[in-house]
Amino acid sequence: MTEPVDVKKLWEIEDNKEEPTMNKRIKTAETIKMDYIKRTKLKFNEVKQNKAFYRPSEHSVTVPLISQFDNSNLYYATLFHELAHSTGHKTLLNRKGIENIHTWGDSTYAKEELVAELSSLYTTQTL
Repeated sequence: MTEPVDVKKLWEIEDNKEEPTMNKRIKTAETIKMDYIKRTKLKFNEVKQNKAFYRPSEHSVTVPLISQFDNSNLYYATLFHELAHSTGHKTLLNRKGIENIHTWGDSTYAKEELVAELSSLYTTQTL
């Protein structure tokens, strides 16, 4: 019987020794959020619920409370995902997948989700 391959060693990946920040506001992220909200006149709601969403008709983003997330990193990833959707509003980038209602899973919806995920990823990497 052969020994199992240590994939982490093979790719020289080290475990992240840092624990995620537990439900604490990150100053840089909060500055990005508040500057964006002010600049784009976005309505922002943080409420106790289990879903996050962008509503183009109101140009509003709603996210759960930071305390509802396992850690701050997950909160900010969700927040920046929804803020990225809001950049497609007709007064901003006027992206096709925002103002026009599309079916979940169609190509326009999929592209919009990709935009939001990549935007969230890139933004959270700057924190």
